[in-house]
Formats: sequence, structure tokens, C-alpha cells
Amino acid sequence: MIYKWKMHGLGNVKAQAVGNEIEFLIKQNGGTIIPSTIVKAAQNNVSPLHPCFEWDDRKAAIAYREEQAQYILRQIVIVENEDSDDPVIVRAFAHITTDDNEGYYTTIKHATEEPELYENILEQAIAELKAAKEKYKTLDKLKDVWDAISKLP
Repeated sequence: MIYKWKMHGLGNVKAQAVGNEIEFLIKQNGGTIIPSTIVKAAQNNVSPLHPCFEWDDRKAAIAYREEQAQYILRQIVIVENEDSDDPVIVRAFAHITTDDNEGYYTTIKHATEEPELYENILEQAIAELKAAKEKYKTLDKLKDVWDAISKLP
């Protein structure tokens, strides 16, 4: 199998070596794997997985807490018309990608009221739909959906 990083990857870590290692671990574990198995294997300094992780516990703890904060921002929603038969549930906060591929969050209300931010969210939505199409393109039952996504700008 040929492995490559989907986006920018992990610096100078070779995707092929990482993919091969994970495939090996899956075989060793009866055809399945969980993240903790990967972390345990990566603790060995010679593992191709080792450089994929932050091993300074202080830095790793800060990074993990930042991931938790991102999780909170992604999971909190606004419920409108809660008492109706058809309540509307939307994310409370939108992620805005900046030109330098960094980003920030703002309220969904603010993001949809500002044309530039609205366009940013729309571009992200289209990119996510195209990524879903790529991820699940072998599911023939969704062919009509994939065809519709292919027509997006």
C-alpha cells in the first residue's frame, strides 16, 4: 500500500513509514487498533511513529488542553424553537480560516452577518463536502450525492 499525508503532514516524518507501522500494529492486534496502542508503540525512540508526538509532558498538556477547548467550541450549539416539533440546532461558534492558515472562532451570528466571514464559512463547507465525497466515494448508494457535490464551485 502507498501512504501519503492528506495535507501538510507531520514535518519530515515519512507517511509511508508511519502507514506501514500502523498496518503492522493492526496485524499484531488481530485486525484492529486504538489510539493508545499507537501511542504505546511510539514511545520507543526508534519507532517511525515516535517523531509524530510531543514527548515533553508540559508542552503536550498545554496542546491537549487547547484541543479540549477546540472540542468545546465545536460541540456547543444554539437551539432555536426548542419547544416546536422541528427545533433548529446550529453550531454556536464558527471557525474562520485566515490567509496564513491559522484561524480563530467567532459567533455563528457574527460570521453569517459579515459577507467576508460568510464566504469563508461557505468555502470551508464546500471543502468539507468534497473531503467527505473523497472519503466515502466507494459507497455507491451515495452516487447522487457525490454527483451533486462535484457540481459545486
